[in-house]
Amino acid sequence: AGLPAATEPAPRARRGDRDEPTAPAALVLQHSVIRRGPPAAGLRLAA
Repeated sequence: AGLPAATEPAPRARRGDRDEPTAPAALVLQHSVIRRGPPAAGLRLAA
């Protein structure tokens, strides 16, 4: 409860994501970017 937001799991239904397991928001965002485009584009955005 007292943890920083960065370490808390992301809500399941956030941003209209499909039924995916809870994960840190950064991972959810990175995975969604990679799924929507070439892996190279996702890596550049994540870098």
